[in-house]
Amino acid sequence: MNKPLKPQNPEAATPSVLLRKLPPIRRARNWRLYGTNGKRYIDLYADAGRAIMGYSRGRGARETKDLLDKGLVAAYPSTQKTRFEKALAKRFPGYARFWFFPGEADILLFLASFTDSHCQAAGMRPALRIEEAFGGFRTDICEDPSSLAFGGEIALCRLPCQAPWSFGIMMVRPGAACDAIEAGMSGKENEIPPVKLVASARSLDDLNSFEQWYGEAYWSLADSFMEGLFRRSGPWLYPLYEAARHPQVFMRCLGNGILISPDWEQPSLVPGEFDKGELLPLAKIAKDMKEEEAQPAEG
Repeated sequence: MNKPLKPQNPEAATPSVLLRKLPPIRRARNWRLYGTNGKRYIDLYADAGRAIMGYSRGRGARETKDLLDKGLVAAYPSTQKTRFEKALAKRFPGYARFWFFPGEADILLFLASFTDSHCQAAGMRPALRIEEAFGGFRTDICEDPSSLAFGGEIALCRLPCQAPWSFGIMMVRPGAACDAIEAGMSGKENEIPPVKLVASARSLDDLNSFEQWYGEAYWSLADSFMEGLFRRSGPWLYPLYEAARHPQVFMRCLGNGILISPDWEQPSLVPGEFDKGELLPLAKIAKDMKEEEAQPAEG
């Protein structure tokens, strides 16, 4: 029998604690995970969106394996950098320059320590612009230039690329900020391992094809299963319940073979492949929550 979904202190189950409730994964294919416990899970978390296009993509995996076999894993100069920069420029034509860092944290540290007068005048507001796949549908990310650091002229680029191949990408629009960053980055260029550059370039190529069919007509197929539990914006799924209920909802979903975002503030995603039976438990969970809310409080 399912236990009631009673609110509890959200601090008792942080996102990392909740994610560790998932059994060790022995295999990931497309939008499904296979645990050592013999269960299969439909992945609505998608590694915080990095796996929005699924796992084990054929051509990209072969290209990555080829570079690994050649030993091209060190952060040395590579012809792959030019290829990737061209792919970024084509995808994001509004940006003049692209700089690469080992990770996003390195970008934030660089900008936080940057003392150019232009940047001081612009002011480091709380958030940088974020460019990501289907990011225009994110309702939890600020798009107002007046509320963004550097007036939105500087952005973090998050590609739909698996974590082992990810690195920090800073994009800057033409203008004074770009000139200032150019001067500040002089002599500080970071080399990125070719295997990561190839994986990222491939993710952009794959995204172009993925977007041809992963759109509103497809996303709406999941609406009947999400009703009462999530609010959908594009492919993103936002909880309709309070944060205090998230640990219980997460565990109920997991028990039914569904992995949702372990973080209440990080939206889940409509998977790129699913069948009715895999998502049907969501409707039951939503129904249980509604019935529980209607019950009078104890005491």
